[in-house]
Amino acid sequence: MIKAVVDLVIAFLGLVEAEVRTLRRTVVNLGWGLAFIVIAALLVFASAVFFLWGLFQYFAALLSPVASAFIVSLVALMLAVIAGWIAHRRAR
Repeated sequence: MIKAVVDLVIAFLGLVEAEVRTLRRTVVNLGWGLAFIVIAALLVFASAVFFLWGLFQYFAALLSPVASAFIVSLVALMLAVIAGWIAHRRAR
């Protein structure tokens, strides 16, 4: 009787050990994935900033700086609305 209980406990602890190894591997993979998502988000943000800055410089050469800032702010607002709309549609 005691041998059966001991064998059951040993088998259970072996199962727990295997599950913890799997959980650890999954958490590490999730951490790497999250890190790469953060890096990608920062790069997208930087590219958007440089795009808008380049657009501002282009329009500033053609128009006044005030008109250029107005046009670029409208472009940025349109991009933000489009991104918000996409996020809203995907969240449903």
